Amino acid sequence: MITVLASADVSRYVYRNDSLAPLSQFEATVGVYNSMGEGPFSRVVTVLSAEEEPYAAPSRVWARSLSASEVEVYWEPVPPRTSSEKIIGYENKLKQHCDKQQNVLKVTDSTALLSGLKSSKVYLISVRAQNSAGFGPSSPSFSVTTKKPPPSQPPGAIEWNLTNSKIFLKWESITASQNESEVTGYKVVYRQTWNGRTAILETNKTSIELTAPFGEDYVIEITPLTEGGEGTSSGPIHIPKMSRKQCCAASACPSCAKTAM
Repeated sequence: MITVLASADVSRYVYRNDSLAPLSQFEATVGVYNSMGEGPFSRVVTVLSAEEEPYAAPSRVWARSLSASEVEVYWEPVPPRTSSEKIIGYENKLKQHCDKQQNVLKVTDSTALLSGLKSSKVYLISVRAQNSAGFGPSSPSFSVTTKKPPPSQPPGAIEWNLTNSKIFLKWESITASQNESEVTGYKVVYRQTWNGRTAILETNKTSIELTAPFGEDYVIEITPLTEGGEGTSSGPIHIPKMSRKQCCAASACPSCAKTAM
């Protein structure tokens, strides 16, 4: 088939034929002409007609609430109809129950992490596949409820004692209200102020023992952990360095005893 375009400014041509099958293969070349006749033609290139939108929706869509603000979604990918068809991504649609506003997240995997959500809310989620021709049908909506928020109360009545190269730390437990997630443990972050090295420990108790070498200042922070995520931090707790002389004066220091032997 030869098509003549009677304009020197044209740089694009669309061939339309509704009877063509998707991904039909063509060979094309472009030449120029003027009043003196035809000029040279370009090299022959192989092109494919556009594919059809995905024919089916993703199957086995389900989701689980990770926290008060995050939900993870899973699904089975849509199998291609032919070896040349390619699914380039998936679109997740998310909206609150009885709410018209919806959020959209596009991913290339068969999982998606939806974040920035509101706590204790029911969300409806659907997924659809995308290829170069557009989007396929959406899956049936799947409902998931985000977890309760963590307690707003930070750890209180914090006490610490520095002796024998150890920091003994304790605090009051946090009691969650009815609309908050129960506390499952605590995260203790402590770092040396002079070089910024940070250590993170988790405990399900309200006390902990930390190693504290001589001659170093420490900053400690305690954060409650819940199903709904991390709660309100205690804020930085500054513990001044302890000298070897102070350690020996405080108690029988094993390290000092070895030095004296």
